Amino acid sequence: MIPLDAVASVDARTDIVSRYSLPTGFDFSGLENLVPSCPRCNRLKSNQVFEPSPALILFISSVRLKASLARHIANSFVADEKKEKLLAKVEAAMQRGDITESDITELFASLPVLVRKAAGAQPDVYLQIAPGWEVVEQRGHLVTVRASSGITGITSTSGDASWICPSCGHNGPWNGVICLSCGRMSDPGD
Repeated sequence: MIPLDAVASVDARTDIVSRYSLPTGFDFSGLENLVPSCPRCNRLKSNQVFEPSPALILFISSVRLKASLARHIANSFVADEKKEKLLAKVEAAMQRGDITESDITELFASLPVLVRKAAGAQPDVYLQIAPGWEVVEQRGHLVTVRASSGITGITSTSGDASWICPSCGHNGPWNGVICLSCGRMSDPGD
């Protein structure tokens, strides 16, 4: 949306950030500044910087909000490609006799589990959380879970990508900005 050459200098960047009401650390080369366009439209726009208008600022805000979902979808494609390669290796190892079905079953016993939501919830809706967590309460999409150690956290069944930890891929649970599954700090809105 905003060409990179328009923010090449510190002064130009400061001016654009101010004019478009962008956050100070706005990543002009990130998904927050990208929209799909056909080659013709892209050439027509070229390095043109449009004057800020309420509609344009609203459009930029909308793109910024969708960047998190776009990032999650892109990561899913990468993860699927990695899974495909991994499954091919597992299949080859099984054919060679290097691993057995019981080895795989043992491996899956320690992976995240699908846990049915709290009582009274829709019977066909599940929530993926790491092992060792139990659902203790549900209010709408928000689910409170507790570990055997007594630590509690919040997660969601909304399907919103912002609840998925970018580090471990679980739906948290979250304690503020800390994913309690892996311990990494990340803003759930990222």
